[in-house]
Amino acid sequence: MRGNCKQCFEDGEHSCSFEENPDQIVCEHCADNDYYCETLPPNGYKADRIDIYEVIGKQDRQHAQCTTCQQEKRRCSLKKMSDMPPCKYCKKNKIGCNFFHSPKVDHKRQRAATGKVKRPTEGDAPEVAMPGTDYFTAEDLADLEMRDEEMQSRYPTPEIEMEDNAGHKGILTKICTSFAHPIQFLTGEDGPSDCSFCEMPIFGVTGHYEREVHVIRWYNGLGFSEIGGGFCEENSCTRMCKSCTINRLQIILCSGHVLQPTLHDSFVQDFDALADELISADPGSSEMNYQLQRWCSMCFSIAAFGCVCIQPGLCGEEEMEIVGCGLRLCTRCEIALKQEFGDDIDLMAGEMEKSPKINMKDDQVGQLEGKVRADVSFLRTKGLLMNCVEADSSL
Repeated sequence: MRGNCKQCFEDGEHSCSFEENPDQIVCEHCADNDYYCETLPPNGYKADRIDIYEVIGKQDRQHAQCTTCQQEKRRCSLKKMSDMPPCKYCKKNKIGCNFFHSPKVDHKRQRAATGKVKRPTEGDAPEVAMPGTDYFTAEDLADLEMRDEEMQSRYPTPEIEMEDNAGHKGILTKICTSFAHPIQFLTGEDGPSDCSFCEMPIFGVTGHYEREVHVIRWYNGLGFSEIGGGFCEENSCTRMCKSCTINRLQIILCSGHVLQPTLHDSFVQDFDALADELISADPGSSEMNYQLQRWCSMCFSIAAFGCVCIQPGLCGEEEMEIVGCGLRLCTRCEIALKQEFGDDIDLMAGEMEKSPKINMKDDQVGQLEGKVRADVSFLRTKGLLMNCVEADSSL
């Protein structure tokens, strides 16, 4: 039976085509206006209601108790056949309260038919083997542990050997550096333009700014060849003239650093003002050499101590003695050298070599003071500078 559709009722239509033709799918009003047509029951229509308890009460129940209580051996709240479900247990657990016929099974006859009859167990139960007993020797347990470690451990990445265009062979690796490799030491005396450290006075502090570079580490320990991410693509190889090399070599070969406060730096000085004076110094001039002596040899801080140890000079005439090797330290580095490194400048340089150097971001935000110098590794007794000097036959 159909009455008017919902759309006709809402639109106030006096009649709907469903009244004349109830078999059609969509009424004419909805079809003409592309409406969704939903049929409503005719006026006064009422569906017949069924009393479920009347149906349950009339079903052919064979038990007063429900099936669930019988199976779980519970005391059902339904005591008589006329008691209407659900029982209290089914109602509490929100499950259907039914009255199915469950045939009884004679388990004794079933076991007898199959020949499987329960009998009491004779004797004690066997002992369970536990690791560490005689079932496993110490060698067996050690072997099992070793196999577990072998399976969990990762195979090491194999080293890759490469050779550059100049014939230098070595292992492919990554390093953090501020210079363009390979570095050339003891270059000619062609003026400041032939030395990266003379051409830009602050170059020993910042370099080209530290970054991670893929290189070939030469087997002979005399250098690296850039493979990717380095500075050679934008700059020529870093070069250090003979004078700059000898100045650092003098610090390495100093027999014992005797540190005293620097007289000209006894008063408080402004970091930014001194940094500007260093940057503005003419390349390769005596003014540049003076400005370099005002800074710590390990970090970008104003020097407060200098070495005054009397020793043979590496430049000039033979057997000529000089006062001090050129080592300069700030207050913080001087304290660290004594208290942490036992006056061993090589040990201190090796430890500071691992620290981050000045990068591009540090320069942009102005966080340069106290940062480790880019050239601190050149003061090591087994560093790149010393290895190249020992391999050079011109000295």
